[in-house]
Amino acid sequence: MLATLKTIRELTRTDDRASLNVGIVIVYLLHKASATMTELAEQCDCTTSAMTGLIDKLERLDIATRARSGRNAIVTLTDYALSQLPIPQKHP
Repeated sequence: MLATLKTIRELTRTDDRASLNVGIVIVYLLHKASATMTELAEQCDCTTSAMTGLIDKLERLDIATRARSGRNAIVTLTDYALSQLPIPQKHP
């Protein structure tokens, strides 16, 4: 887990409070593969507007991407992010 957090900090080039939410989003997407903006905002205890700003930053860094699905935006990690992050192993 520490390796994942260190890699997240290096990928996002951030060390401020937003880095906590960035870490939460990336770890959540590592485990779940995709999520709506509302789900991510709930995980971070922030507004969907704040989450939009955070995902905008992750898109600019080629870490996350959004796709429309009906009325929702579905967020996933990019292939680049997945290639850089240590993927947690699932235990049986």
